[in-house]
Amino acid sequence: MSPARQSPTSKAPATKAPATKKATATKKAPATKKAPATKKAPATKKAPATKKATTKKATTKATTKATTATAKKATHIHATTTTAKPCFGAEARAFIGQLATRQDRDWFATRKDVFKTLLSDPMLALLSSLGPQVLDDFPAVEDAVPKLFRIYRDTRFAKDKRPFKEHVGGELSLGRAGFYVHVSATELFAAVGLWQMEPDVLQRYRRCLVDNDAIGDALLRETTTLEARGFRLMSMGELARAPAGVSPTHPRIHLLKHKGWAMSLPLDGVAIASPSLPTAIAARVVQMRPAVALLEKALAWRA
Repeated sequence: MSPARQSPTSKAPATKAPATKKATATKKAPATKKAPATKKAPATKKAPATKKATTKKATTKATTKATTATAKKATHIHATTTTAKPCFGAEARAFIGQLATRQDRDWFATRKDVFKTLLSDPMLALLSSLGPQVLDDFPAVEDAVPKLFRIYRDTRFAKDKRPFKEHVGGELSLGRAGFYVHVSATELFAAVGLWQMEPDVLQRYRRCLVDNDAIGDALLRETTTLEARGFRLMSMGELARAPAGVSPTHPRIHLLKHKGWAMSLPLDGVAIASPSLPTAIAARVVQMRPAVALLEKALAWRA
């Protein structure tokens, strides 16, 4: 009998399912509190597409700068040395005349070496010969680096889609002003000054002409003297009337109407095929030294 008493009822204490109490592990369910993993959802905050947009803007700016740099490269070619003569014979002028008439890329592609020999190299030689004389005649100029303009036209925004220019040109810097020369089938042209002024520069230049009698009168006097010698005042454009706020009877209205200040050189009778061409041009450029010095003062003037 005694063993039977020990049977299930006595062992029943094992049913003290403290295990169930352990099951209060369900109370540990606050592990769900750890579920603020949902708070990590701010990962969506990282997705501010707007921030990426700024990188896109930065990329766009970089692309724009690169495009601008390419455009500048396309406009100027920094020249190198050459052994060509600084003049242009009949064959050179005939070639540029044919190119201007044909406007044929394929025709030109097979004659680039001829173009270089007859026109590019002589233009570079002309500018290189003038460079040292310019540095002597214009002491304020620190460097007169020859630049050749490309023969290709920029037709991106032009109605005229002809691929080639009708002349070969180049320039030397004279500070803010510059010396420009070109050769076509029928013309040798050269000018000194600033043909086109940016709006803020033009506004400052005109303000100087109006408010500073010393600089304005001196520049007008030099301009008139040069015109009497055959030089011609020119610019990107000339107003039909006086600029806004300026009297039509202003004593310097002749200068004020122009959107720049440049003087073309009188080159009639200059032998374009002669190796002495640089000397003939330099003799005319040096006459402009006083006027160019006054132009620089007007461009740098502050009220």
